[in-house]
Amino acid sequence: MSKKYYRDLKEYLISCGINIVESFPEEENYKEPLSFDTIINQLEAIAEFHKKTMGISGLNVGLLENNTGKKIERFKVYIKKLKRDIKRYENEKAKNRFEELILQKAPEYLDRAEKCIRIIYDNGYYKLIERSMKRNEVCLGNTYIDNIRKNEMVNIRDIRKCCYNMVEFDTIHFLGKLKKRHNKLDFKAAISEFCRLEELPLSSEIFIRAVLSYPVEFMKYCERYRYGKKEWNEDEYAKKLLGVIEKDDDSLL
Repeated sequence: MSKKYYRDLKEYLISCGINIVESFPEEENYKEPLSFDTIINQLEAIAEFHKKTMGISGLNVGLLENNTGKKIERFKVYIKKLKRDIKRYENEKAKNRFEELILQKAPEYLDRAEKCIRIIYDNGYYKLIERSMKRNEVCLGNTYIDNIRKNEMVNIRDIRKCCYNMVEFDTIHFLGKLKKRHNKLDFKAAISEFCRLEELPLSSEIFIRAVLSYPVEFMKYCERYRYGKKEWNEDEYAKKLLGVIEKDDDSLL
């Protein structure tokens, strides 16, 4: 564990052998859709970042935000609020196409969401958190190809999303982006490879698959409608939600 005090995060990362860059050159192998080799190379870059950076000491309190556990708590809040919405739309009758869609489709998505949460907790979630906190694991936050690459060194553009968190979430971010782009990847094999690189147990594989299977896009659109976060009318909200439903990927569980 590093005992030195660092003035800022950039100084700490440079001391770990991380190269901070302003941009990346155009490279053929980083053009979309990504090849399997590029995806594996990206997982290697993420794993190397973790090995180099974990263990920063408590002397550096305030250097990094602690996001451990926040995403799963947010997932649970989504479920509670959607249940309230369904009950309200049933009692007051659906007022528009969006609310009708929620009454038709939400039970299926709630079932999937609750299954994901159940698997996460039944699979030793608290032990994963304990490991992460004991090792002072650092996540980059944005692990897509536009922010981290590896050649002779690990190179990073933007470090503003760096935080304390379980290392599993960095690959969740990367693979989640690929899943959203409908990349024809064997996601289970990629998750297994990441866990091999990180020397993580089977419980980590199951955790990553459960988080990636959670219907987060559906939940986000329900929240946007609930709080009027977008300047859309009811028909636009319904159209957007239908797009999410049509593009919905299969669960990895």
